[in-house]
Amino acid sequence: MKYRKTDKNSNQENSIYEKISGKNINFLIGSGASLPLYNTLKINSFSFEEVFNYVEATFLKKIDDIDDLKEIKNSRRRIIFMYLVYFINWIQPMTLINSSEFNNCEYNETIKNYKKLISWFYEYLEREGNERPKRINVFTTNYDLLFEKTFDDFLLKNPLIYFNDGSRSVFKKYLSNKNFYLNLTHSGYNDNYKREIPIVNLFKLHGSISWELWNIESDVSEIMVSEKNQKIEEIIIILNNLFKDLENVKKEITELLSKKNKNKNVLELISSLSELIENKLKDNVENDKNLEQFWKKIFRIINNRS
Repeated sequence: MKYRKTDKNSNQENSIYEKISGKNINFLIGSGASLPLYNTLKINSFSFEEVFNYVEATFLKKIDDIDDLKEIKNSRRRIIFMYLVYFINWIQPMTLINSSEFNNCEYNETIKNYKKLISWFYEYLEREGNERPKRINVFTTNYDLLFEKTFDDFLLKNPLIYFNDGSRSVFKKYLSNKNFYLNLTHSGYNDNYKREIPIVNLFKLHGSISWELWNIESDVSEIMVSEKNQKIEEIIIILNNLFKDLENVKKEITELLSKKNKNKNVLELISSLSELIENKLKDNVENDKNLEQFWKKIFRIINNRS
C-alpha cells in the first residue's frame, strides 16, 4: 500500500510517520480496545480483581476460623461462584471467535478497528528502510484472540508480513521469549536479493485463552498455544450439562451487574451473584450427589489437578 497526499487525513498520517520513523515502536493495548465486543473486568464501581480478592480474603479466612464442615463447603463455594461468574461473563464469550455468531455479530465496528490498526502497522513498516529492523511490538493485557483473528485474515491478502505471538513448532506450538528476537528476509525465485520481512510481535502480558500449561517432563512445564484451550472446553461442556440454558444464565448475571445495581456494596453483590448461580444449579441438577460431583470437577480444573 502506498500513501498519497490527497486529503487532510493523508497529511496527518504522513506527519505522524515523519515523527516516529526510525524509532522503536511499542504499543500498549488495554481492554478498551475490545469494547463493546467484550466487557472490561468491571463490576459496578469495582474491578473484578477487587471483588474476587475480597471473596478470597473473606471466605478463605472463614475456612481457617471454623470447624463446621458445612460452613467450610459454603465458603469454598462462594469462591467457586465467583470463578463461574468470571468464566460465564468474560471467558466463554471469547471462545466463540470462529463461530458464525461471531462473524455476524453486531459489534463488527470493534473488529473493523483492529483491522485498521493492523493495516496501519503494515503500511508503516513497508515505508521503513533497511537500516533498522522492521518491527513493531504490541503489548496487550487482553486475553481475547482479536489480534490473532485479525492477523490471520490480514495474511490472506498480505503474505509478506510476519505476525509473531512467541510460539514455535507445527502441531504443538510452544511459547518462548527467545522467539521474539527474530529477523526474517525474503528473496524472489529468480534473484538472491534479500528483503527484510516486517514483523509484528504480540506480547500478551496477562496470558491468553489460547494458552495451556503442559508438563513436558516431570520437572519441566511449557506453555502451549492452540486455537482451542482444552481446559476451557472442558469447563464449557460441564456448564452446558449443568445449565440447560447457559446464555440465559449469562443474561441474568449481566442484569445483576447492570447500572441499576451499582449501589450494592461488595458483600451484597457477591451474595446476589452466589444466590443466582446456586438457584440455577439447583434447578438443573437432579440430586445432591450430581451437584457434589460438579464441585469436585470444578475444584480439580481450577487447581489444575488431574
